[in-house]
Amino acid sequence: MKHLFATAVLTLGLVLLLVFAHRFGPQHAKALTFAEISTGDSVSCALVSSGGAVKCWGRNLSGELGLGTTGSPYEQSSVPLPVCATGVWNGTTCSGGSALIGYGISLGSTAGHNCALITYLVVDCWGSNPYGQVGHGSTTTPVVNPAHVQCQGSNQYCVGGLLAGIVRVRTGVQHTCALAWDGLVWCWGRNAFGQLGDGTTTSRSHARRVCASGSGLDCSGGTPLTGIVDITVGSESSCALTSGGAVKCWGRNAQGQVGDGTTTNRSLPVAVSGLTSGVGSITAGSRHACAQITSGGGAKCWGFNAHGQLGDGTTIGRTTPVSVCASGTWNGSACSGGSALSGANSLSAGTGHTCALMASSPYVRCWGSQWFGQLGNSVDASVAGSALAKNPASWTLPSWGSPQPSALSAGGAHTCAIISTYAECWGWNDFGQLGNNSTTSTTSWIGHDSDKDGCIDAYELGPNHAYGGQRDPTNFYDFFDTYDNSNVRDRKVDSSDATRVVARNGTSGSASANPLTPPPTPPPAVYHPIYDRQDDPGSSQAWDLIVGNGTINGTDATAVANQLGDTCATPTPTLTPTPTP
Repeated sequence: MKHLFATAVLTLGLVLLLVFAHRFGPQHAKALTFAEISTGDSVSCALVSSGGAVKCWGRNLSGELGLGTTGSPYEQSSVPLPVCATGVWNGTTCSGGSALIGYGISLGSTAGHNCALITYLVVDCWGSNPYGQVGHGSTTTPVVNPAHVQCQGSNQYCVGGLLAGIVRVRTGVQHTCALAWDGLVWCWGRNAFGQLGDGTTTSRSHARRVCASGSGLDCSGGTPLTGIVDITVGSESSCALTSGGAVKCWGRNAQGQVGDGTTTNRSLPVAVSGLTSGVGSITAGSRHACAQITSGGGAKCWGFNAHGQLGDGTTIGRTTPVSVCASGTWNGSACSGGSALSGANSLSAGTGHTCALMASSPYVRCWGSQWFGQLGNSVDASVAGSALAKNPASWTLPSWGSPQPSALSAGGAHTCAIISTYAECWGWNDFGQLGNNSTTSTTSWIGHDSDKDGCIDAYELGPNHAYGGQRDPTNFYDFFDTYDNSNVRDRKVDSSDATRVVARNGTSGSASANPLTPPPTPPPAVYHPIYDRQDDPGSSQAWDLIVGNGTINGTDATAVANQLGDTCATPTPTLTPTPTP
C-alpha cells in the first residue's frame, strides 16, 4: 500500500496537491475550532481546524467512530473521540497507532459508514461494508479503522489501484461517491438501483467512474460524466451539479428523488426537470433532494414529502422540483397565499427534514419532521399536528444573542452547526450523537465548550445541568466581561460574574426576565437559591464558598475559579468550602 500511495503522489504532482488542498481544505482554520461538520443517522463528526484531526461521536455498533474497535465500552460515545487511522482507542489515545488527519468529512446514513478526505487528496472510509461501500476492495465488515479507497479503470487518477485527486466525498446508506479535481465523479458500494451511475446494477467494492453514457468499466461504448463541480448522495440515489449550474441525478426513483418527472430508476445520470442552470449547490436526504438557487437565495426540492421535507407547504411527493415556500402552499406555479424562501446561502437535507443556512437572522431555518426536535425549535412534537413543519421554521435563538453559524449539517433526526468556533447540535440523541455528554434528545439547540478549549468543563455547566455537558445560556458562570452591555464573555469566572449572579435576582429571588440585563450600581450582595448549583456534595451553597455568610461575592467567585481550573481531567471536580477568615 505504501508503494501505491507513493505512486499516486508522484502522478498528481506536488504543485497540484498544494493548489487543491488549499482550495478545498478548511478556509478558516485559524479562526475556528472546527472547520467542518457532518451528520449521519446516529453519528456526528467534525474536522478540527487546527491540525485537521477528525473527531466523531454517537453510535459505534458498525465501527462508525473509527476507533479500531466496536467493543465495550465503545459501542457508542456521547463526547467527541478521535478517529484512529491506525491502532485502537483506549480511552486516552490510539494505542499502537495514530489519529486520522483530514481535509474533509462525510457521514453515511442508517447503514453506518463514514469517509474523510486525507493528505494527497486520497479518500479513507470506515464502518459498515457489506456492499463494499468503504471501497477498499472487499466486503469485509465492519471496517473499524479508515481504509484507503481503491479504484478500477484506466483514468490517470486511478494509479496502481489507489483513487486519488479527490476534492469532495459524499456517503449514502450503502454507497459512496467522490468528486475529482477535474470534474469526474467516482462511485462505489451497493448498486441495486443504479446509484453508482455506471449504467449497470452491479455492486462495486472499488471506485468506478460515473458514466454520461455507456456502461461498466471505463464507460464502455460511451463517455464518463465530466464538468461536475459538486455532488450529493441520498440513501439510494446520487446527484451532480455541472459547471453550468444544471443538476443531474441517478439511482432509485420510487419517490421521484431523481427529479426527472418519472418514478423509473436510472442507472445513468438524467437531467433534473427545470434545473438546467442557476443552481449554486445541491443536497440530498434519504429520499428527497434540494437545490439552492443562486438568484435570490431561493430553494427547490423534489422527491418524498410525507414529513414536509420539501418545504412547499404540503406533504405531497414531487417528481420534479418545487419551490420551498417561506409561507403559503405550492400550487404548481407559485407559493399561493405566501412567498418563496429567499436568502438561503446553502442547504442540508437529512432523513426527513431539510435546513437552510440563511444570510441574515434567524440564521437557520428548517422544515420537515420535528419528532425529535431536529428543526431546532421548541415545537412540542406530542401535540397533534406539530410533529412536522411544512414550511421553514426559524430555530430558537439563545437568550444571549443571535449567533451566525459557519456550517450546517442535517442528519437522520438531528442537526449540527458550527457556531463561534464550536459545534452545536440538537434533536435525537439516543446514541449521544449530539456530543453533549448525555443521551437526552432536545427540541432546542444546546451549547458546550464555550471557552473553545476543546473540552467541556465546570465553567460551561449551569445549575440546571450539573456536569451533564449542556451549557444553559441563562445559567452559566462566565456572564460578562464588563458592565457596558457588550455581552462579551471573558472566559473566566471573576467578581464581575458573581456580581451579575446576585444582581439579576435583586432581593426577591426571582430571576430577571432578560439574563443580559445589566445590574444596578452598586449591586446588592445577596444570595439566592436559584443560583445554588446543588451539585456540590460538600456544600449546599456551591457559589457561597464562605461557609455561613450567606453572600455571593468576588471572593466566592475567585474560589470557584481557583478550585475548578479549566480542564477536563476531572469530570466531576469537588468544591471545597473556603474556611471563614
